[in-house]
This record gives sequence, C-alpha cells and structure tokens, in this order.
Amino acid sequence: MKRRLLATGLLLVLAVAGVGIFVLWKAKSEVDSRSGVYVLLHIASNKPFRDKEEFDNFRESQKALVRSRLVLNSALREPKVAALTMVQNQMDPVSWLEKNLIVDFPQSPEILRIALCSDDIPAAIAIVDAVSNAYRKEVDYKASNARNLRLAISALEIELEAPERVTILENARTMITP
Repeated sequence: MKRRLLATGLLLVLAVAGVGIFVLWKAKSEVDSRSGVYVLLHIASNKPFRDKEEFDNFRESQKALVRSRLVLNSALREPKVAALTMVQNQMDPVSWLEKNLIVDFPQSPEILRIALCSDDIPAAIAIVDAVSNAYRKEVDYKASNARNLRLAISALEIELEAPERVTILENARTMITP
C-alpha cells in the first residue's frame, strides 16, 4: 500500500515537472521567435543605501520612472519615433509601449536594461534609443541638477553670514523641485 502510494506520488511529481518544463520551454521559444534590441544604462545613486530593501526600492523606482508617462510621452514625441508605422498603428501608443517595453536589471544590480522585442529591428532601435534618451533627459538629468543645486546650497550655508544666508537660501530652495 505504501509503495503504491509512493509510486503514485512520484508519478504525479514527474507529471507536474514535465508540464512545467514544457510551459517554460514553450514560453521561451515564443520570446526567441522575435528579435529584440536593448540598451544598458548604469544607474547609481549619490547616497549610500541603508539596506538591501532600500536599494531594491531604488531599483524599482528607476524601472517605474522609465515606464512613466512622462518618459514614454517624451520618447513618442520624437519625430523619428512618431513617424514609425509601428507606433502609428497603435490605438494608444503610450499604453502599448508601457506594456511591451522590457525594463529590468538582468546582468548586474546597477545596470538597467531597456529593451523591446520586434520583427522591425530599425523601429525597435529608434524606440529604445528615444526611451533611454527621454529617461536621461526627464529623470536622470533633472535629479542630477537638483543634487548639484543642493550641494551648492550647502556650500552657501557655510560661506554666508546669517542675514544673507536666509534670503539666498529661500530663493535657492524654491528652485529645487520635489
């Protein structure tokens, strides 16, 4: 009785494993049937992270920012991208791009990949390039400017006398967007 139960359990485990392997193989072959292009960006923060959770949150934030409507709209407004048949054929190009864009960290914790699978390689290259440029322009560049302005404010705090400091710092802080 125990042997029969053990044999049945083993057969069930093998059947489930076989189905799992088939599903994974089928999914992989569907992904491999289309070509894709990608760009890699080094993503780093100026501040140290307290723990792994904070670092993971930073990475997830960067992925969300790449997929944000601000970045995707900016990329799709590029004349070279807006003229693409692949984009013009979409009812909602932003939603389409948000759904089809692959944004992950497959090779290294600080190397962000922006990818798009398509049979139209030149169009995919133009789109991925536009998205990476829009991310740098809309997110990374602005964050960098805000960091530099904060550093300049800190330096001013040290150099200025108290009455001058208050006026200049109030004006400078209004320039930093949250």
